[in-house]
Amino acid sequence: MLGVVALVALVTTVVDCVFMQEKWTVFTGGYLNPSFLSGADIAWFVLGSLWLDAAAAALFVVPALLLTARLERLGRARRLLLAALVCFAPIEAVLVVNANVHRYLGDFLQYAGLFASADAATLGSLALVLVTLGLALLLYLLCGRVPDRWVGWLYRGPRARRSVLALGAVLLVGAPVMLAVVGGVRPDLQRQFIRKGNGGSFARFGEWITDVDRDGVGLVWQPSDQAPFDARRHPYAVDWPANGIDENGIHGDLEAPGDFSREHFPPVDYVRSPDVVLFVLESYRADNLDTMVDGRPVAPNLRRLIADGAVSGPAYTHAGFTVPSLAHLFTGSLTGAVKDSLVDDFNKNGYLTACISGEDEAFGGIETRAGMVRADYFVDARDHLAERYSVLTSSESLAIPWTVVVREVETFLQNRAEDAQPVFLYVNLQDCHFPYHHAALQPMLNDRPVSRSGITAANAEHIRRTYRNSAANVDHAVGRILAAWKDRRGRPPAVVVVGDHGEGLYESEALGHGIGIDREMTRIPFIVSGLPVDCVFPIGLSDVRGLLRGALTRRGDRSVTRIDPDKWIWQFVGPLRGPQMFGAAFANGGIVYDRRRKEYRIWGDPPVRPPFPAAVRLWEQIQVRRDGMASQRKD
Repeated sequence: MLGVVALVALVTTVVDCVFMQEKWTVFTGGYLNPSFLSGADIAWFVLGSLWLDAAAAALFVVPALLLTARLERLGRARRLLLAALVCFAPIEAVLVVNANVHRYLGDFLQYAGLFASADAATLGSLALVLVTLGLALLLYLLCGRVPDRWVGWLYRGPRARRSVLALGAVLLVGAPVMLAVVGGVRPDLQRQFIRKGNGGSFARFGEWITDVDRDGVGLVWQPSDQAPFDARRHPYAVDWPANGIDENGIHGDLEAPGDFSREHFPPVDYVRSPDVVLFVLESYRADNLDTMVDGRPVAPNLRRLIADGAVSGPAYTHAGFTVPSLAHLFTGSLTGAVKDSLVDDFNKNGYLTACISGEDEAFGGIETRAGMVRADYFVDARDHLAERYSVLTSSESLAIPWTVVVREVETFLQNRAEDAQPVFLYVNLQDCHFPYHHAALQPMLNDRPVSRSGITAANAEHIRRTYRNSAANVDHAVGRILAAWKDRRGRPPAVVVVGDHGEGLYESEALGHGIGIDREMTRIPFIVSGLPVDCVFPIGLSDVRGLLRGALTRRGDRSVTRIDPDKWIWQFVGPLRGPQMFGAAFANGGIVYDRRRKEYRIWGDPPVRPPFPAAVRLWEQIQVRRDGMASQRKD
């Protein structure tokens, strides 16, 4: 029996390592994986993985052997194989479900042109079951040729059964303890353990066992419960102001609630009504505006807007992912207290409002949160599934190329050449998203795009050139849309250009966004053309709604801008309920507090040095505001 446990643990660890490398590139570094393993960490991960897999196998080995003991006619080899499969299947099933493998497989089959009308998740699940059964049958047939004496070491009767039970008890108790210790010393290594299906299960079990005060937080996850016997105090607790208690354990008690009066947007009457086009460029870094590749600019059309007098300056996203960024942009709110949006502002002032997006705006409910559903005209990637460039059709992955978006804008403009009603149009271009290349992109700056399998830290420069080419395509799409607008409407629109977030390209050993706070991942372009804005830089996405309302209600025609070296933009990584990092971005740098490591770091050249509790204080004030809103809704 110990042999069966060892065999299942070894096979499971090997399978998991291969799968995790393919999906998350845990050993070579890849997309959204800031903490890939190398050197001694790989050895520790393999040893810890064997521990977790042996503990999981010990849960199933006794009932599995009892189940197969009566099948003597199969022979010992086949019975032991069947027992091992009974142990192996539930362990890997957890990983499959957690990683959505069935959905990805279904999407891939549909992308290849097979069973296009079937539900992707159902198709993938069926394909996975058929593949698994086929492999099991093959192994079953092969084991029929294995002499029983070769596998006798795998089973040694009652004594072995007791040994397995004793070892299983030790491993099961030790697994959550091991995860908690690793989390306190190496949070990044714990993150990889938890990605394993059984690692996450043991971590949740450990959290439940150590959550003595039943406040929802135990001692395994990081940050852990700083007061395990006091339900009022834990890392995600609302820190009520001036009550003498530091509920969340960061920088002492909150002194006072925040002032969120800026998140009040009463109805206004515009004094000017130009056409307005709002471009949101997915994963578009601010440095694309200044970068040259082989002597050619990445963004000539955006640079031309700036050269012609558009306002531009340092701007940042508050969050590293699209959904919260769009919510901040459209509502002007960090707290979620504001329920109307830019779309409603324009609707109330007689505009024809339209949204044409290269992504699925249903993801995260953003079409509702941002008010897009209240636009007069709405098209997104769901309307062009057959023309998508993404393999997956899942809401978070679905994307269509810029060529389709431009065509949709041109179609929208066809019947509005003589229409005097002003237009507000939101355009979302997705082409800079990972993997930074697809078949519809033109070779404007690079004709040798990096392959998907080549996206590793070792190929950082090749990845950057591929990314810059996609950025050039997006800039070209902006130019095409503005030219079509002037041609069809007879006048240029006012233009606002922002990104939803930036993109790390291995400058700090990270690829992607939403996994850290630095210049590359959070600084975004900000361009306003044709509107007199009153702007103090730096700005955050939540400032844009107020700036547009001010520009459309001002009597003057000239923009007023300046840089305030002491102004900072709040940033966070993780869910708003409990971010893993807080940040403050100034015009030329920023400060970041990592809750898992309990340490500060800086990037660029901010005007202050750690500690900088103001960023933590703002989160605490947002939590107080959100909890007060929730209490009002209950009442």
